[in-house]
Formats: sequence, structure tokens, C-alpha cells
Amino acid sequence: MKTSRSNSCAERSRIGQCGRKGLFPRRRSLERWLDFDQRREIIFSYLQLLEEIKGPMALDSDLHYPKDLIRRAILEEILENPNGELRSQLEIAYVQLESFVTYEEHRIIAEFKAASMLSQEMADTRDPTSIIKSVKMVKRGTGDHAVKIQEKISENMRQRMAQIRRIGSKVLDSGQTCCMNTVH
Repeated sequence: MKTSRSNSCAERSRIGQCGRKGLFPRRRSLERWLDFDQRREIIFSYLQLLEEIKGPMALDSDLHYPKDLIRRAILEEILENPNGELRSQLEIAYVQLESFVTYEEHRIIAEFKAASMLSQEMADTRDPTSIIKSVKMVKRGTGDHAVKIQEKISENMRQRMAQIRRIGSKVLDSGQTCCMNTVH
């Protein structure tokens, strides 16, 4: 039996998958959790990537799963196993997810770091002309934009840390799993 599009869309909208654009925001079903195997695959894939990256930032394209799905898997694991052996590692990994940036953001910060290192080398010569050139080089580059990106990352990390602490304290205080509606 064929269902009409409206029935099909109504059913999909109930679980947050209606394709109508602009009418209602897509909402993730709070009733459906990832199953244990899915959650573990997402989490361990991400934790392995964290071990492999060098430096404080990485490209979000290196992630094997979307950031939102990784966040969700970590939160569900913490909520389901609040006293699990991976708890503290998952909390750190949850916050570190914010350090995965777009290619453009990564490029801007890398260029700024390279310009800063070169300007430092120029300034180390103690030649007044080189010092002035080095300051101009850093200012001329993407310095302001790079700083804003790094500030945004830091602020997002602070927010994620506060979020994970609130969730953790709710779970520990109540002794039960709390709602997932804190994920966004």
C-alpha cells in the first residue's frame, strides 16, 4: 500500500527527517539513541584520530563522522555509563572536538604562525629596520582574523566544558540518565 507524501512527511517530521525546507527546523529525535556498537565505533574512531593528530588543531575533514554525531555519541556514552572508565577521557575528547576547524580557518592560522615565526627571526637580528618590517608583516597578514578564529575556538571549548560538566553533575546528582535535549 502506498502512503501519501503528506503522511510520509508527517511520519518523517515526527522523527526529525521531514524534507520540507523552511517550514520547520529539523530536529533530532530525542527518543532514539545510537545503539551500543554504533556509539562505540564513532567514539573509538574519534579517539584514535585524536592520538594521531599533531598539534592543537586539525581539519574537520579528517573526522570520520560529523561533529554533531561525535558529540551525540560521546554524550550518550556518558549518560548511559556515567561512571565508565572512559569518562574523563570522553569529557576531554568532547571539548577537543572544537579544535577541528575548516580548511580555510586552518590555512589562516597556519599562515599567521608562519608569518609570526619569520617576523620573530627578523626581530632577533636586532636590526631596527628588520624589527619594523617584522611588525608590519604580522599586522599585514591574517593576524586579526587568526586571533578571532582562535578566540572562537577557545570560547567554544569553554562552552563545551561547561556543558559537559552540567550534564555530568545532573547525571551524578539524579543517579539516572537525563535528557539529551542539551545537545545542539
